[in-house]
Amino acid sequence: MRWVVFLIFAVLGLVFDTGLAEVLRIEKAWSIRPSLCAAVAVFVALSAPRATALFACLGLGLLLDLSNPLTADTGRSLYLIGPYTLGYSAGGWLVVQARPMVFRRRPITVGVMTFACLLAVQLVAITVFVLRSRSWYPGGPVQWTELTAWVELVKRLLIALYSGLLAVPVGWVLVRSAPLWGFQTVVHRSATIR
Repeated sequence: MRWVVFLIFAVLGLVFDTGLAEVLRIEKAWSIRPSLCAAVAVFVALSAPRATALFACLGLGLLLDLSNPLTADTGRSLYLIGPYTLGYSAGGWLVVQARPMVFRRRPITVGVMTFACLLAVQLVAITVFVLRSRSWYPGGPVQWTELTAWVELVKRLLIALYSGLLAVPVGWVLVRSAPLWGFQTVVHRSATIR
């Protein structure tokens, strides 16, 4: 895989997720916005070798953690590294495990796997946020949502669904750009029975 191409698509996804996604925000459903980074992570996890895919998902999650500041109980902003780093690692692992069972170079596969990947990402992120927001945790609690954890879970389920729908046309673009990425294809030889 060409890391420069990955970095370009990761930055484009990050710019979309942190700013341009406001254009596609659904106000009536807790102001949900889709994620383009998830589609990039899924495409890489479907196409790259296992170690490369997991490392790329880890890096993408780290970039998302560094781009989303939280508010501490003292009112200052802080960057909590962990929720999306661990979440994207789990989501990437899920996609890598499922890729032998799917058609890798289909936009609909990117959409469906983006939904599944984001479910894993959101479950891990919510777990980390809930643990970190407890007052018994060293360093004090952080304010990560104004909703209850269960309502936040439903909201993030809708984000995963919305992102999966957006990932179908984005997947079409990513599949068409596959030669730029430099993924190596693995040729499997059939076993000969003697």
